[in-house]
Amino acid sequence: MLPSNALSLTLEEGLEIVSERGRDIKISEAEEDVVREGVQLTRSPLLPQVDLYAHQTWLRYRPEALFGAFEAIPISEKDFLTYGFRVNQLVYDFGRTYSMLRASRLGLREKKLDTLRVRNLVALNFTLAYLDLLETGKFLTVAQNEVKRFEAHLNDTRVMYEEGLITRNDLLQAEVMLSDARQRLLTTENLRAMRASRINSLLVKPLNEEVSPEEISVRPYTEMSLEVAWESAVRLRPELKGLQTRIRAKKEELKATKAR
Repeated sequence: MLPSNALSLTLEEGLEIVSERGRDIKISEAEEDVVREGVQLTRSPLLPQVDLYAHQTWLRYRPEALFGAFEAIPISEKDFLTYGFRVNQLVYDFGRTYSMLRASRLGLREKKLDTLRVRNLVALNFTLAYLDLLETGKFLTVAQNEVKRFEAHLNDTRVMYEEGLITRNDLLQAEVMLSDARQRLLTTENLRAMRASRINSLLVKPLNEEVSPEEISVRPYTEMSLEVAWESAVRLRPELKGLQTRIRAKKEELKATKAR
């Protein structure tokens, strides 16, 4: 039996948690932010570039110029400061920057599709782990009932042995059957603990936290045929759309390389 403080969990609640706070999803979203910053860097050459400068000059003598035979006239200060700014604006680079920008945006789109792929994969893994835990719970109930049945059988066998109705071999056989049942119960308990740890890992919770999965109340149903499902998968699968986007990005990178 599970402890009274076991976490009650439905499939819908678990899917919502792993879709928002799953480790793999957080990693993919962080990588998506990095790619998004890369798009901003790629766009920077299209923006005006302002350079500020300043120079300080110190001369030992004041510059002068001779006019006539003897007259010297100063032409500048001995010490002076020069400062200003320059503005550079890219006008045309044969499409190189625009091609790189389009490639970066396509790379961001590909990363978003990859995040969607990771989210779908995490949801699938959680669903399978949830069903495995439900299945193990059924096995555990069967194993517990089996132990109770063999315990009762052993008690009856002892009474019959004490009354001389059966031999000692019959008593030993009942003890062995109970021992085997207890071993199967222990194996099932370990299996359930391992599968519960898998659920807690996906939920980003302590591995030893007790969890009690509830039965799935809603059954998935669709009238979609296999052919229609195949066509829909080819059209909508993020993996395939991501590959198509990557091909387009590589073509834009090729254009940028040719424009150098």
